[in-house]
Amino acid sequence: MEKSIRILLVDDSLGIRLVAKKLFHNLGYNALEVVEGGVKALELLESQPFDLAIIDWSMPEMSGLELLEAIRERPAIKDLPVLLVTAIEEPLELIDALKAGADSYMNKPYDATQIEEKIAQVFEFRKKKASRQADLDF
Repeated sequence: MEKSIRILLVDDSLGIRLVAKKLFHNLGYNALEVVEGGVKALELLESQPFDLAIIDWSMPEMSGLELLEAIRERPAIKDLPVLLVTAIEEPLELIDALKAGADSYMNKPYDATQIEEKIAQVFEFRKKKASRQADLDF
C-alpha cells in the first residue's frame, strides 16, 4: 500500500540512508527524499513541500538539534512535523529535542514496526494539538 506523505530523511551515514530508503519503500512510503546533512535538508525544505522530516541527532557540520532549531525559526517551515532519531539513549538530549520542538524521537536501530508507530504517533500528536487549539480559539 502506497502512503502519500512526503518524508525528508536526514542522516550523515550512507549505510543508514540506503537501508532506510529500502525500508521506507517496503512500507509504501515512496515519496521519500534522503539527504546527508542539515544544509541540504534546509535547501530542500525551503524549496519543496514535505509532510514530515526524520532527522538524525548526531551529524557533522549541523547537528539534528541545530537543524530542528533552524526549521522552527523559519516561518515557511516552522510547523513541519519533526521526528528526531538517535543512537544515544541520553535523557537530557531527548529533553532538549522536545523543548526545541521535536514532535517525537526514535532510537537507532529502528525497524518497520517502530517507523509505522512513530509516524502515526507524530500525526496523532499533531491532530490532538490542532483540536486543542481549535477549542481554545472557539
